[in-house]
Amino acid sequence: MKFSVISSAVVGILVAIAPAAQAEVIISPRFSYYFDNSNLRVSELADNIRPDPAVDAERTAVIQTVDPDGFIKSRDEGSGRLTEQTTFPMVGGAITFVGDKNQFTFTAMAGSGNSTINTIFGSSSTLFAGDIAIDDVAILRANDRIDTDRYDVEFTWQRRLNEKFAIFGGLRYERLETGGPVTVSLRETNNIDVFIADILGTELPPQLVDARPTPQRLNTSSTLETFSLRTGVTAFVPVNQSLTAFFNGMAHASYQPNYTVTDTLFDVNQDVIGINQTSRSGEFSAGPDIAVGAQLLLTDNLSLDVRYRAIFFFPLSGSFSFSDARVNHGVNMGLSLRL
Repeated sequence: MKFSVISSAVVGILVAIAPAAQAEVIISPRFSYYFDNSNLRVSELADNIRPDPAVDAERTAVIQTVDPDGFIKSRDEGSGRLTEQTTFPMVGGAITFVGDKNQFTFTAMAGSGNSTINTIFGSSSTLFAGDIAIDDVAILRANDRIDTDRYDVEFTWQRRLNEKFAIFGGLRYERLETGGPVTVSLRETNNIDVFIADILGTELPPQLVDARPTPQRLNTSSTLETFSLRTGVTAFVPVNQSLTAFFNGMAHASYQPNYTVTDTLFDVNQDVIGINQTSRSGEFSAGPDIAVGAQLLLTDNLSLDVRYRAIFFFPLSGSFSFSDARVNHGVNMGLSLRL
């Protein structure tokens, strides 16, 4: 898989660098528990909302056969989402090559999380004919149960300036593979269609007579990738001979390419009856990447590293507003064994 290919390639580069630099090697198994607020971002829902009422041309043409001044307008009434942050328990490791002043680190982590997402869209229609006004409302609901596999790969270079400060830069790659079942249901009134059928003396189509249509069931899947360039500084604060506190302050510029959402529609017998692919716009983003933690020396060759890290992605392009930032944050623990 892509994660393994990338990991192998970067490890190969680091192994090639290490002998030339006569570096010491540090192996660090790691565990992290991260929160991702992507499901809580809702500003992109505005892309599906028409700001002004629109004329329902097809049904307006029908009503105007009886009343030339009659017309029907529809409007979006808004949308909302009920969900929670996705949590990712992740495991992995890091390999570090330490030279006189320079340090190269490659980190790879993998984990899975899941979340339930309930999205609702509301709309209304109004028929105007003489002094008559007839209203209809419709509510579309989508209930998702999404599973996400997450892979993080990071390469950093650090140059120690003195015992208390260092500068560094790096590259980071994140991959989210999402998928799961979705139930879509539509509830709507049909007052306008009843009125039109009545004045025309026709029968309502069967699908309009059934007030409780069968929910549609589908499976959705997509893959999101994020490429980041990072640079910043690290400050070290020795507490005693065994304990050192540190702070990482970075700025990042990130790019998430366009991606495709694939929806596979099933019938009541779970047979595939259709596949729909929708292209979603990517985004450029930037923001701070900060971490604070401590390193405890257990033996001459073994230490414990604990840190809290938060990464903020403020959109500079794409469907989300600048204030609707994506935030990844959580704790990271690891043991570092100096070989």
